[in-house]
Amino acid sequence: MAGRVDIENTKVVIDGDSDVVEIGMPNATQVDIGAELDLNSNDIVSVNEINGVPITSSGAGTNYLADDGAYKSLSVPTPQSFTVPSDVSVRDIVYSTGALTADKADNTSTSTIPAIGIVISKTDSTTAVVMFTGYVIGGFTGLTAGAEQFLSTEGAITETPPSTVGYILQRIGVAIDTDTLLFQPGEHYLL
Repeated sequence: MAGRVDIENTKVVIDGDSDVVEIGMPNATQVDIGAELDLNSNDIVSVNEINGVPITSSGAGTNYLADDGAYKSLSVPTPQSFTVPSDVSVRDIVYSTGALTADKADNTSTSTIPAIGIVISKTDSTTAVVMFTGYVIGGFTGLTAGAEQFLSTEGAITETPPSTVGYILQRIGVAIDTDTLLFQPGEHYLL
């Protein structure tokens, strides 16, 4: 959506082709957008403060000062340790095999889904730290910025959704650049 951003006394109005978005905000200024902004796509918007108060992070939570003067908490996913086979690697997509155990998710078998997390580190050969939805992880290669990523075989991702009957289609996230994934797993479907 190309258009104009008007920052008024109480709100930001992003007005373009057919979309209007209003966000509460103090101060008056006006900014022209020279590039396209599609709020229905995978554009990333960073919020550093709410109501003029910086968002602070402490432990597993993020807090902000609400209109009523009380601090509220934003939900932040917390990584969890899982016991895994030794061939599970960092950046593998995993499914739960039981109580705090996981293995590589695979789109060729209904017994290895749904994907629940992405391995962000290994503390030893059979312990993986797994993060859940909303996590951004780099270190991939060959991704297309903005392209949806789907579960592939052996814990891997692909930009090409499977089309083979009997395979599982599960969206894993979106490439935010050529080597970084925003992990946002979706529902899974048997083809």
